[in-house]
Parts: sequence; C-alpha cells; structure tokens
Amino acid sequence: MANKSSSNKVSKSKTPVEPTNPLEKYLAFGFLGSVVISILAVLVILLAPLISKTWVPQGWGMIPILLLPFGFVCLIGLLVVNAASRKKSSQTK
Repeated sequence: MANKSSSNKVSKSKTPVEPTNPLEKYLAFGFLGSVVISILAVLVILLAPLISKTWVPQGWGMIPILLLPFGFVCLIGLLVVNAASRKKSSQTK
C-alpha cells in the first residue's frame, strides 16, 4: 500500500503576503473602496431610469468621475510603496 500521508502534503509559501506598512493597507482599501463605490454609482445611474421611470438625480455622475482617478492614484501609490519596501527588504538580507 502507498503511504497516504506523503500524498496529502500541502506546500506552504516561504514568505507571508501581509503588508507590513500601514500605508499599504490604507492605499489598498482606498483603491478598493473607490472602485466599488464607482461601480455602484454607475449601476445606479444606469438602472434608475429603468426602475423609477425618472432621470437620475444630479450629482450622481460626479461620483465615478472623482473616485476613479482617486483609485488610480491609490493604485500607483501602492505600487511605489510596495516596490520601495521590497527593495528595502532585499537590501537588508
């Protein structure tokens, strides 16, 4: 019979994928939140005329226009902070 304990081994990652810098967490949540809110606002804009037979209230169109660039800036900032922390950690090893 074959040894079943050797076939059930799960490979584990060498390093955890947790951001050590709180700035990374804030940028990630800012990016995710801005994209989710923008998608919800676009859905409201598109579905409101179908549901209530009225036009969308003024101002709803500004939400995606303002939040999507903010999310893009958060994403670029997250990439820069992550690259800097990886470079710093590779130099200390």
